[in-house]
Amino acid sequence: MEFFAKKENGTIVLPAIQNHLMNNFIKSIKDGKDVIYSIKVAHKPKSNKQIKAYWGLAMRHACAELSDRGWDTSTLLNTNKPTGIEIGPELLYEFLCNVCPVFNESGKRLTLSKMDTKQAAEFFDNCRNYMASQWSIAIPEPNPNWRRDTENE
Repeated sequence: MEFFAKKENGTIVLPAIQNHLMNNFIKSIKDGKDVIYSIKVAHKPKSNKQIKAYWGLAMRHACAELSDRGWDTSTLLNTNKPTGIEIGPELLYEFLCNVCPVFNESGKRLTLSKMDTKQAAEFFDNCRNYMASQWSIAIPEPNPNWRRDTENE
């Protein structure tokens, strides 16, 4: 069972109904049984707009840079013979998922659509670092004030 609570004044506070359900659940467990009791911080799920903004801009920028250099899929395959096949956003994303994987608590590999905001931000940073260190491609940091900045122009 999962319960959603808030931390207030140094303690975890459950809504009344969830507190009732948790107490009843605990009472239903026989004495001597092993129990797993875990607490984690809830992260807001990312929106499609965030994914599109981060990945749309980052992938477009990276693919344009690779194309301007004349690099093709031989770069991803690490071969000396050009393939003549352009690196598109979908292929680059698949490649980055393999070189910068993200796993959940049970060890399952996550795709961007299954990541929470913290995991997606970490994945984005890892991909940016990989592209910078391996290909000298600088993906700019997302501007959290982009809306305000564009309105003032």
